[in-house]
Order: sequence, then structure tokens, then C-alpha cells
Amino acid sequence: MRREDVALWSLSGAFIVAILWQPVVDPFLNRAKYRSQVIDLYRAVEPGLPAADLDAIPRDKYPNLSLHLDDSGLVASAPLEFGAKNWVLHVAVADGVVATVRIRTEDGLHDHPAGAPPDKGIRARPSDGPSSGPR
Repeated sequence: MRREDVALWSLSGAFIVAILWQPVVDPFLNRAKYRSQVIDLYRAVEPGLPAADLDAIPRDKYPNLSLHLDDSGLVASAPLEFGAKNWVLHVAVADGVVATVRIRTEDGLHDHPAGAPPDKGIRARPSDGPSSGPR
């Protein structure tokens, strides 16, 4: 193989690695760090917390998470992993307070990842539901 061909193949290989590094390799190598940030935020948010307090979350404490806050709650996503297995924190707000805190994968709300902590939520009190006593 000619020297020019080797240089071209080497340059092409380096270019491919550079392109794939951020979306594929980096999330794989830093998975534990990203998931740790999701768990730290999960621990910081409790059911019953006033929704207004979600605005005060220090974003610099979770530099690798994408945080999206609106009236329905907060979504904090770790960088995308191959196969959409990155963890996503879903914080639902109801009646002005945090109602549920759940960790899922990018694949959807029904995919609770192995190793993730359990869901947290406000449990309905007996007086909140339909009356089961005599009328």
C-alpha cells in the first residue's frame, strides 16, 4: 500500500471516530456519571414540593442533563445513549405541587430501567377518593 493511501485511510478513520465520539462513545464511557446526576436530582425532588421550587434547581449542579420545565413538570434527560437507554427523570406536577418523580429511559414512560430507584408519588388519602362509607 502506498504511503498516500495509508495517510488517507488514517485520516478517514480519525474523521469517523471524531464524528461518532460525542453521540456514541462519550455517553457509553460516561454512563455512570450521567446516571448519577439523574439520581442526585431524583433525590433532591420530593412529592409535595411546591412546583415553584423546581425553578430554583441549580442547573450548574447537573451540567450534563438537559432540563425542560413547564407547567406540567420537569423532564431531565441524560445524553442520548445508543439504543435510547439513557435515563430520563420525569417530575409531574398537579395542583401546584410535585405529584410524581420517576426515572425512565428515552424509550418511554413505561420502561423503568434496571438499577433505577423506585418511583415516588403522593398517595391518595382515603378521604380523597370516593366515599366507601354508608350514604
